[in-house]
Amino acid sequence: MELTAELPPFFVWDAELAGLGAYLDWLERRGVKELLWTPEPAGFREVEEAMAGRGLSLTAVLPNMSLYARDAMDAGPTGAVLKRFKALGPLSLAELGLRLLPRTPALLEKRFAAGIMLLADAEFLRLKSLPIGRVALHNSAVDMALALGCRELLTEFADWARARSVEGVVLTCNAWLWDQRMKEWGGPSPGIEVRPTGPGMWSEYRPVTPEARLAAWKKRAAS
Repeated sequence: MELTAELPPFFVWDAELAGLGAYLDWLERRGVKELLWTPEPAGFREVEEAMAGRGLSLTAVLPNMSLYARDAMDAGPTGAVLKRFKALGPLSLAELGLRLLPRTPALLEKRFAAGIMLLADAEFLRLKSLPIGRVALHNSAVDMALALGCRELLTEFADWARARSVEGVVLTCNAWLWDQRMKEWGGPSPGIEVRPTGPGMWSEYRPVTPEARLAAWKKRAAS
């Protein structure tokens, strides 16, 4: 079984470490083959440079629900979506527009699954320069879908991953509810892997002291 490690939020490793190289070197020495990362625009360049020439596979966790929540608090839900649209280049924006056509009725009806996949699609299009091996559906979105009884999100995500020729992974923090829903729904969507989330390897590599965490939060608040 291959080892998987996580890349913490940008404000943590940016405050704790001068670049990612040493952390990735340490992971590779331990036999890690896969890096799990929730993409943040602030860290795109650093991650791209640090991953160059390495044998690590990058699994992107989409959409970034924490970042969306912060953007929605600042600009409202619509403004948060528009921010992602504005970050795309003309070609990517046109590509996203074509992809949205079949989902327009669902978006107009404000269906939960359609909104989540819109965010994921907009964020995925910004990752073309990175070695993305797989895409994982964010555990916050999955756990909300489980709570709401929204099986549609899982089936739409599986279809979305197949259409983009990437392997789909589903993350959840609620294994018990997942098991209950699978019994109710007759099993998971075909073509996706299910993983529980848990403690990662960053804390083992670089234990974060209260002082360092406070400094990181101050830096993030000032940005």
